[in-house]
Amino acid sequence: MEIRELEAEGEDFASAKAALESQVPEGWRLIQVLSV
Repeated sequence: MEIRELEAEGEDFASAKAALESQVPEGWRLIQVLSV
């Protein structure tokens, strides 16, 4: 198992989450999203 930390920004949560999801490599799964 490998874990990576990704960061993304957006004007709102939905756009930031979409930007984050676009960085997830194929075959990987996003398991947690933290908002600061």
